[in-house]
Amino acid sequence: MKNTKIFSFLLIIIFVIAAIIITFIASPKTQAPSTKIEDNSKIDNTIKETSSIELKLNVKDEDLAKLTKEQKVTYEKLLEAAKKEDYENFAKILKEIYKNQWESMPPFVAVESALYVFATDKYFTSGNYEESLRISTIVYNEVPFGWRFRYLKIISHEKIGRVAFEKNDLKEAEKQAMAILSMMYRLEGANLLADVYIKKIQEALAKKDKKSAKENLDYVWDYEVSQDRRDTLTNLKNQIDKL
Repeated sequence: MKNTKIFSFLLIIIFVIAAIIITFIASPKTQAPSTKIEDNSKIDNTIKETSSIELKLNVKDEDLAKLTKEQKVTYEKLLEAAKKEDYENFAKILKEIYKNQWESMPPFVAVESALYVFATDKYFTSGNYEESLRISTIVYNEVPFGWRFRYLKIISHEKIGRVAFEKNDLKEAEKQAMAILSMMYRLEGANLLADVYIKKIQEALAKKDKKSAKENLDYVWDYEVSQDRRDTLTNLKNQIDKL
């Protein structure tokens, strides 16, 4: 009889322990789906934001009527490439348009402008700077004189450079700045480069390394930069001279 009571007591303990273990295992599983749903909703919202962006074309019938047969065919090809986001083909067709000096004709302007706005909104504005850089580079390589995609390429380089700068990746930031300045002089590139070298100079001064500080200052000194950067560089020059 005594053994039976002991056995029953042990069974109760085993059941209690089992219940605790089952509850412990089950509770994280009940929390996991809510987190997953939140993550999915964020992704869905991003997809909705970009998918709602449309190619908005504004072409007048009277402008289309002024095109020659050859120009009309080229226009249709350009428009088709834009609608498909076929940037490689779009760039090749646009190159021919610039070669034939048709780029100022309203129907061609309308398509180039529409795709530029579309690409800017879909990629750059949403923060996908790598993609906005990729597609703008495709068009720029074929049509470097077209200002729209050239500008998108410039600001994409700048944003990527700024992200790198915030992470203290000065090498990457300088690379992006020089990519801009190798295309043309732009304040976006010059200021980014100045910020990189200002940081290098400050780090050298903190180490009392006058030689490195002066070399970095000399490198960036002749670039035309915004007044606030010029004031900072002048101040740093005075600090170097006092070392």
